[in-house]
Amino acid sequence: MFFEYVMLDGVNDRAEDAEALARLMRGSLYHVNIIPYNSTPDAKLGPTGDQRIRAFSAILEAKGIACTVRIPMGRDIAAACGQLRAETQPRAHAS
Repeated sequence: MFFEYVMLDGVNDRAEDAEALARLMRGSLYHVNIIPYNSTPDAKLGPTGDQRIRAFSAILEAKGIACTVRIPMGRDIAAACGQLRAETQPRAHAS
C-alpha cells in the first residue's frame, strides 16, 4: 500500500515527524512516497529543503520503512504540480 506524504516546511518535516510516521508505517506492505511541496504565489506554506527531505527519508529507511522521494519537475518555470493552477487563480495576480 502506498502512502503519499507532502513535506511542508515547519509543519510535518521534523525528525520527530519521521519517527511518528515510521511507527504508523510498521509492516512490509507499506511504502511512503515523499512529495516535496511546490510553493505558489499566495501560499502560506513553504517547501521543505532538500537536505531536510533527505534526512527525513533516511530516518524512515533506518526504521525499515520503504520510501521514495518524488523528483520535482517544472519548479524552475512555475509549472510543477499545483503551480499552473495557482497562476490562473485571482489571488495569484492581486496586488
